[in-house]
Amino acid sequence: METSPLKNRERLKKDFYQMLGELFYAVASADKKIRREEVEAMDKIVKTEWIAFDDSFDRYGTDFVMQIGMAFYWLAENKFDPKNAVADFGIFKKDHPEFFTETVKILILKTAEAMACAFAGKNKSELVILSQIECLLNSSLEHGTNS
Repeated sequence: METSPLKNRERLKKDFYQMLGELFYAVASADKKIRREEVEAMDKIVKTEWIAFDDSFDRYGTDFVMQIGMAFYWLAENKFDPKNAVADFGIFKKDHPEFFTETVKILILKTAEAMACAFAGKNKSELVILSQIECLLNSSLEHGTNS
């Protein structure tokens, strides 16, 4: 059974936002404790800036960007180990560079930074993951280089 290009595009978009949820979960759990303030910071940016960026819906009428929070909460509830989140996100970026516009990169960094700063400033673990995310977003992997 063949899937239509529209369904495939919807699936990729959903996957993208779920990967963001996993990435933001990794930021929140970098210090082994997810704080309410970190989650609130993510929710606020998702419900304002991410929705303003992409107000499209899936075939069930759910905002695609809400997949960010849905994935985040599922991972938190199931105590997911986030150790591969940045690497997995890097693979998705390499395979689907079309999702990574400058606006998206800025929103990703803004969301991750806001989460890390939400509770008593950034700690060492959060600084490390923020640095990894920034390097990943600024890398040229989608062009076949390893810089």
